[in-house]
Amino acid sequence: PIILLILILVLFSSLSYTTIFKLVFLFTLFFVL
Repeated sequence: PIILLILILVLFSSLSYTTIFKLVFLFTLFFVL
């Protein structure tokens, strides 16, 4: 899962930092659930 997170971070590096933060937050929520 960590590798996937890094991959998404690299893919979304061009986009705004807020978008990446939102994605990470969503991933964290999914992991908690």
